[in-house]
Amino acid sequence: MTAGTELGDHHVLGKSIAEVDTLKRSLGLQKWQQLELKYDLQTEGRRRSWPAHLARELQREYLNLAQSGSSIDQCLLRMKNQLHNEDDLIIVGLTYIQRALRFSEEQEHTAKHQDLETACWNWFRTIESMCEMNAQFVDVVDCKAGLTFRYCKNRDLKAYCESVWMRAKTRLIKIERPPWGPLHANSHPYESWHIEVAKRMKEYLNEQTTT
Repeated sequence: MTAGTELGDHHVLGKSIAEVDTLKRSLGLQKWQQLELKYDLQTEGRRRSWPAHLARELQREYLNLAQSGSSIDQCLLRMKNQLHNEDDLIIVGLTYIQRALRFSEEQEHTAKHQDLETACWNWFRTIESMCEMNAQFVDVVDCKAGLTFRYCKNRDLKAYCESVWMRAKTRLIKIERPPWGPLHANSHPYESWHIEVAKRMKEYLNEQTTT
């Protein structure tokens, strides 16, 4: 569940990274996103994000259900609609807590306007459901979502969120995040960063298997 935004843009368009970055800056984000949809650039990005590289490292088949800018409940919806075996490895890249799934004309999209308590209620309920699906989590973007419940004023909600987070932490894949390095025009890291994340993930998983 990591989209790999911007990773495949230059491959699909047949241009250099520098040329595509210049195009993005000249068009602006809104017009670029229209171009992104036209050429289905996210499909190539998913093929180049760390889940794809991890699957190759492990010599396993994989399915990347991510969409750029997804909310955590949007990830859950896509997981619910996919059959999987009990021995499948399900890894979810944690998302920012302010993102929420909304529906408009039967299309799902992400909104980014929630008050803190509502955001925590939605985010931690989703994480609890993912735990029931035997998912593991990774926080490669350092979204700090697991800390936000501490600022909730509602005591019942705060206690609930803390209990869910204590459970989720046992499923958190802890790796040392590599430095960002160079970034594409819309602030996403290069594919080399994803390759390094996959290597560190493989090391972690191998260590867990042997111990």
